[in-house]
Amino acid sequence: MLREKKVSNQEIVDLAALMVRFECIKDFERFADANAIEAGKRRLDAVGLLGTLFPIKNLLKGKPAYVLTENPATVARLRSLGTRLGALVDHFAANDGRTMVVLLPPSWGPKKGELIDQFEDCPTGQTSSTEASSNKSRRRNVR
Repeated sequence: MLREKKVSNQEIVDLAALMVRFECIKDFERFADANAIEAGKRRLDAVGLLGTLFPIKNLLKGKPAYVLTENPATVARLRSLGTRLGALVDHFAANDGRTMVVLLPPSWGPKKGELIDQFEDCPTGQTSSTEASSNKSRRRNVR
């Protein structure tokens, strides 16, 4: 049996960023990106890290993420990824042996996050004005 190469935090962040870009452009004929996303998901699933991808995608979009897991390695990886992205990260033990990991984007904290600023609008500039307006007003209300 072949052993999978370790997956770095940067690989997870890069895949999540690619997913954000792909969603923003709404061009589903870009098969190269679609194939890269699916290959990345399969790779993360093979090493047990698929559960880290969607919370990181949410952070890149300026949204909070909540993960309930039984796996201590997932908790550690989410803490590492969240810290790297400047998120506010906390975790709570549940009575049933699971852990709730809470990741809040930097823009929700005391300082505006540099990374979230990069993703405020879709990289192609095709974010709807309603969505962009909603994101900006939510940030103002939370501070």
